[in-house]
Amino acid sequence: MEYSAASVHPDEIFQTIEPAHKLAFGYGMMAWEWTEGIRSWFLPFIYMVILKISNLSGINDSIYLAGVIYLFNIFLSLITVYSMFIIGKEAGGIKVGVISALSGATCPLITVYAHRPLSESLSLNFIMLSMALIYRKMPGRLLLW
Repeated sequence: MEYSAASVHPDEIFQTIEPAHKLAFGYGMMAWEWTEGIRSWFLPFIYMVILKISNLSGINDSIYLAGVIYLFNIFLSLITVYSMFIIGKEAGGIKVGVISALSGATCPLITVYAHRPLSESLSLNFIMLSMALIYRKMPGRLLLW
């Protein structure tokens, strides 16, 4: 079996979008992790808000609703690109910051996983932002590479 970067994995649907859909619209499938209470509702709650706003805006088709969530995740991935700009700028100036941001924006891992509705993929954005903010405050600013 060949892996495709475009394939959808069950966790992307049943651990995020499907619980959010059930919160937003009152029906949907629930995996056992939700009924047993071992999963966090944080990400599905955020997606639920997005689904409700999209629905109120006239987007009713499930494919388009999922697309709105994917676009939201892509927007969040810009946090990583901006964080890489901050680190590069602090380490070597504006030019280095721009090169760092461009390398982050075109990194294969980011381009493949940025839209994925998984908490692991989304947490990277906030980890990178934290690293950039910490690096900004470091005395002596060590080069990271």
